[in-house]
This record gives sequence, C-alpha cells and structure tokens, in this order.
Amino acid sequence: MEQKKMLKDVAVINTVYPVCHMKTSESLNDTLVYKGSLYGFCSPECKKEFKGRPESFMVR
Repeated sequence: MEQKKMLKDVAVINTVYPVCHMKTSESLNDTLVYKGSLYGFCSPECKKEFKGRPESFMVR
C-alpha cells in the first residue's frame, strides 16, 4: 500500500473537505485553487470529484 504524503504549513480556505467532509487538519494531501481561493483535499480522488462539479459542493 502506498503511503500518502501530508502537506504541512499550507493555509486552505476550507476547514472540512468538500467531498468527504473530514477535517482538513487530519490529512491534507492535495490542493486546488478555485475562484481565487485555495482548497484542500484528502486525496486526488476527492480533488478530481470536486473539479468535475465544484458548485455542487459549495455551501449555500
């Protein structure tokens, strides 16, 4: 099993992951800039899902 590398000292706008709803402080592994803000993700899979339909994950 591949070990994931956690990102450290990265300030993202979200406190929970938009796709899986885990806390970003637990395992930040990837980021994406969306509409000028830096979002954090726990995995490339969650990032890919977010990129495919970001508006569906935005809190209204």
